[in-house]
Amino acid sequence: MISDKLELSDKPYRSKMALTSKVKTSAQKHSRILICLFLAIAVVSVYGQMLGHDFVYYDDHQYAADNAHVKAGLTVEGLKWAFTTLYVEFWHPLTWLSLMLDTQLFGVAAGGYLFSNLLLHILNALLLFIFLAHLQISWS
Repeated sequence: MISDKLELSDKPYRSKMALTSKVKTSAQKHSRILICLFLAIAVVSVYGQMLGHDFVYYDDHQYAADNAHVKAGLTVEGLKWAFTTLYVEFWHPLTWLSLMLDTQLFGVAAGGYLFSNLLLHILNALLLFIFLAHLQISWS
């Protein structure tokens, strides 16, 4: 009998808690969306300036501008080369594949490579924020 009274009196409290947690969750979603938007705008404001730039004479010509395999875009021969070469003294097939994809999509102009670099910076900033937000929820 006492347990019945506790269950009855406990139900309104539970429903209020459920409603409050939904409101908090909705507010958290909106604030996270705004933070993601802010992060994307911040990255574009910092790195967006580079879109009009040309290749740099540090290593861009070895990697992209003067590299015949990269300039050919994504090809079977290029895929084999990317996984077997130590060109520029490193083995980094994902870099070569990314550069080949950029060439395939945008041509050999520096702007295309820089645009994909900008997108990668935005993606990294958002992924880091989502990861840290998830950690914060896990520790709460």
